[in-house]
Amino acid sequence: MRKFYVIMTAALLAVSLTTVPAFANAGYGYQGKSMSTEKKIYKKVHMLSEHQQEVGVSDDQLKKLKALKLALKKDLIKMDADIDVVKLDIKAAMAEDTIDLNALNALVDRKYEVKKARAKRVMAAYAELKNALSKDQKTKLKALYMQKGYHQAGYGKK
Repeated sequence: MRKFYVIMTAALLAVSLTTVPAFANAGYGYQGKSMSTEKKIYKKVHMLSEHQQEVGVSDDQLKKLKALKLALKKDLIKMDADIDVVKLDIKAAMAEDTIDLNALNALVDRKYEVKKARAKRVMAAYAELKNALSKDQKTKLKALYMQKGYHQAGYGKK
């Protein structure tokens, strides 16, 4: 009987030693999730401004890319605010004693129309950013990312 307890204790210890480290960093890093496209845009523009000479970006190009980043941020702030307002309207409509389903459906449609427009705006900005750079500049930027280690998961997380 004592031998059984020793084996079970050893097995339990082995299982705990192999599974606990897997949860040690829970909540940190990307955990398999990729960076959002809008954050990629912000990081690329920042990287280009930090390493303008290395990549070969002109002052005019950089000015346009910074303006693109600023315009995108402003548009996303407005769209996120619109989404929040519609969410509040939905919550208020759901709290009524009698729910007008047509009005509620219109609010849900509005919410997802704004979300769709937001996603399209981000994709358009990303395309504009990539199209603003020459093939040589894109190659240099990618090499710089690899050299600096920015391509690794968890970059920027602290």
